[in-house]
Amino acid sequence: MEYEGTCYCGFQLQADAPTIQGEMETALKKLTGEDIRVKAACRTDTGVHAKGQVVSIRTGSPLPLRAYVHGLNHHLPDDIAVISAKPGSDDFNAPCAADTAF
Repeated sequence: MEYEGTCYCGFQLQADAPTIQGEMETALKKLTGEDIRVKAACRTDTGVHAKGQVVSIRTGSPLPLRAYVHGLNHHLPDDIAVISAKPGSDDFNAPCAADTAF
């Protein structure tokens, strides 16, 4: 995924502030009907942008992968985009990459 973080208080959920994780989880709820926790490779701070951010989710939804890309992008604000989706193994942990945020 990628995003322009100007309007967000970082990636990680916060009680009273807009975050990337909050937007993703809201969009996933609209798409699948499930409460899904998003896990990120790295978290960004307030106002930080990201390109190539890796996140992982666990879902019981039968949707095909392409439906996640198109469906999430439909429900997400214009400053957040899902670029691709790939299946992961049960033990997958999103790796932290030094070039995730810029």
